[in-house]
Amino acid sequence: MGCALCLFYLAVEQDPKVQLDETLDRCLITLSFIRLLMNLALKEDQWSWLVYNGTIYLYKMSRYLMTLGYSSQVVEYLVWGAVSTEMCLPLLSISYLPWRSTLYCAATEAFYDSRISPDGEKAIAGEVITFCSNDEFNDKNFVFHS
Repeated sequence: MGCALCLFYLAVEQDPKVQLDETLDRCLITLSFIRLLMNLALKEDQWSWLVYNGTIYLYKMSRYLMTLGYSSQVVEYLVWGAVSTEMCLPLLSISYLPWRSTLYCAATEAFYDSRISPDGEKAIAGEVITFCSNDEFNDKNFVFHS
């Protein structure tokens, strides 16, 4: 993964504003490579540190590209990073909750910036939420216990 990070920074060093399509392609290939390594590491819990490090790299690279207006290209990597922390049992501990939240917030921001979906938050969570009208809500008998 360190090699991929170096390749990313070398590409960005040559074209800091990522104006060339070739530079963007190199950056996206690097992100894809890290995602592939993370996918392999997810098969066993002993490699959870690789998954964690991969999410850090994905986040840093994606954030940089988001600042340059490439949110629509990196949203899938941010979502993958967030979901991969949920699929790795050691990363489900409460100590990693702030990091998982950061990843989900970044993915939501990328959805918002790229205008991919007006319901980006729901798409990330994988939820299908239906909203009741006020009449339906008032007709239901909700009992709250204190």
